Amino acid sequence: MAARDWLNAKDERIDQQARDVAKAAAERDPRQALQTFADALNLGPKSLVFALGLRGTPDQVAVALRRWMDGTTIDRTQAELYALRTARLLHLGGDEIKPTRNLAIVHQACAHAARRRVIIGISSRAGYGKTVGLQTYRRTRGAVYYAHDKASSTKDALVNITRASGLNGPTYAGIGTLRQRLVKHLRTIGSPLIVIDEADTIQFRTLEVLRGIVDELGSGLVMAGIEGYLEELLTEKKYGRRPEQLLSRVAAVVPLVAPSHEEIQLIAGDYGVKGAREIDFIRRRAIVTGGYRRARMILEDAREIADDLGVKKINLAVLNEAAQYLPGKNLVKGETDDA
Repeated sequence: MAARDWLNAKDERIDQQARDVAKAAAERDPRQALQTFADALNLGPKSLVFALGLRGTPDQVAVALRRWMDGTTIDRTQAELYALRTARLLHLGGDEIKPTRNLAIVHQACAHAARRRVIIGISSRAGYGKTVGLQTYRRTRGAVYYAHDKASSTKDALVNITRASGLNGPTYAGIGTLRQRLVKHLRTIGSPLIVIDEADTIQFRTLEVLRGIVDELGSGLVMAGIEGYLEELLTEKKYGRRPEQLLSRVAAVVPLVAPSHEEIQLIAGDYGVKGAREIDFIRRRAIVTGGYRRARMILEDAREIADDLGVKKINLAVLNEAAQYLPGKNLVKGETDDA
């Protein structure tokens, strides 16, 4: 199944809500679009304004609303609804999770793998929210999550996956015994989704063992790693051979996307940064390397610099100073250090 096919195979209620929002936006009816969106999330007017980043002066709000209306499609609205629901749930539990598109994409990928019992690959650049998305899925919807260490052997991986599933016990047995013990335990808890983070560091033998486990269980598997790692498997570049049996079971490979203007605006709002030029400055550097993580690094450093200088507001000069010592500062096209 192609990525586009399963991306559209979502919950019927969210699908209808997304269609209603997109229809109102296409008809240039912002009141109806916002009301439908708010009803879908059970949000009041103030909470909705905050969730969509519609803040600032009346002119800024008008521009932000027009941008949101212009970019509103069924797919985008579905992603926003999934992400905002997850973020609200985690916020109520005390976590500060931003409702990014990648959070929605990761949750949709995991839900699809669990529901259809297939293998889904997630491909991501560093800092794009892959691990946050996987961990929040585990916490809110349930899965066996394991972050692989490249130094780990196949036996280490089996032991750690077993522990992640909630089963402790002896670790001195052989791989075959550990595998059967894990399969037996997972069957007793309903053959849950298995999520492997940092899958690009896994050994060939470990891949084959994992494939055998999900085959025996009939469960879903999500393999998430750095951008391009699954393509390397297809070209035999990584192992010198192709894991044919595993690749034949991969239903889709889903890439995460670069941070949007609205997402950086949401993050920057935590630091009191609202200007369009400042947000664009941060976003361009976040796209070059580091994603959301880099955006926060720049903003954290900028806040310290502003405090040291006695500057009340983080401006472009402060941001430029904050970005000076981070990797990739000269990789942003068309800019100098004096941007």
